[in-house]
Order: sequence, then structure tokens, then C-alpha cells
Amino acid sequence: MLCEVLSIGKDDELAIHPDEIVERFRHRKISRSKLNDAMAFLRQMDACVKISEEYVFRKSNMANIMSVGDQLEEFRVREFLAQEEAQEGQRTLTGYSEAAETDSDD
Repeated sequence: MLCEVLSIGKDDELAIHPDEIVERFRHRKISRSKLNDAMAFLRQMDACVKISEEYVFRKSNMANIMSVGDQLEEFRVREFLAQEEAQEGQRTLTGYSEAAETDSDD
């Protein structure tokens, strides 16, 4: 699949449905949860976007696609996603407490 992504034209994109990935790699018996984690990781890395039920890889995201290997050397996918979720949660709580302070100042 990475070879297909790397071979897309300058303004082209590659859209793929998770079922296609499962079918293409059926000999590896990829679990749906691992596939979902992997696709969430790729979205967090801005390597692709999710449109409807498909994941779209674009030539304009090629630098991010190419950096995925480097990130995987540093983190496991689930560790990365957990870290991102923790940061999002902190941002949400910070925003909430700032909003509460602003409301109490009125």
C-alpha cells in the first residue's frame, strides 16, 4: 500500500476503505482494532484524512507520510494515540477552567 501512496501523481490522491486493507492483507489476519489504531495514527500524523468511510492519502501530505517510519521508531501506535488523547484532554480541561474564570469575572 505504501508503494501505491508513493506512486500517486503530483495532484492525485489515493482513497482506500478499511475493508480493502483487510482484504489485501488477509493472509496477515489484521484485527479491526489494530487497523483502526493504525488509521487513527496516520490521521494524527496528517498522513491522510478520513472522508466518509475512506482514508485519503494525498501527494501534498507526502512529507508527513514519509515521516511515519521515523515516528514508529520512537513510539508504538497505541502509545502515540494515548499521548495525543491525554494532550487533547488537558487542552479541554484548560479551556474549561479558563472559561470558568472568565465567567466568574463578570
